[in-house]
Amino acid sequence: MVQKNKPNGPLTGWIEAGSELIAEQLSGVTEQINRQLDAQKKSFDELQQRGARMDAHLRSSLSPSAVLANMEQLVKTSPLWSFVPSFTAKRDKREQQLDVLSAKVDVLVEQVALLAAKQAQEKAQATQEAEASAKVKTKDVAEKADSAATAAKSASAETPEKPSRRPSTRKKTVTSTPGARPRSVSSVRPKAR
Repeated sequence: MVQKNKPNGPLTGWIEAGSELIAEQLSGVTEQINRQLDAQKKSFDELQQRGARMDAHLRSSLSPSAVLANMEQLVKTSPLWSFVPSFTAKRDKREQQLDVLSAKVDVLVEQVALLAAKQAQEKAQATQEAEASAKVKTKDVAEKADSAATAAKSASAETPEKPSRRPSTRKKTVTSTPGARPRSVSSVRPKAR
């Protein structure tokens, strides 16, 4: 099967020219679509970045603490604010009173410490004086005891010996065994010569 070369006819030339024209137009359209898509993507990215910045700004400005601060500022700028009693002034006054009281307590603690040190020093001096006087008294007592002892020795050397007690003349009853008759015994001893 051999293919025969067909002569190019006017119809095929016209179809080929039309298809090339359509292909060119399609490539132009796809380029335009790609440019549009790139531009849209770029603008979408820019919008996203701007939205993130706006979101952060809104979050910071609409946070509860910021809203309360703004409301407080707004209320304080009002002329009616001067008629509202101040609750913070009482708290500040209490804090000042507490500071004054704590300073007074500190001073009192220092004075008590000084007084305690002074009393301890006086006690130490008093005990030293008492010890010194006790030493003097013990020396005096020892000297008096020594003089009394020497006086007693000298007095005992000069005085005669005391006589012993006289023996009793009464009779005692002695029982040696149970059931036996008691007998009388004299406790008088004859004097030794």
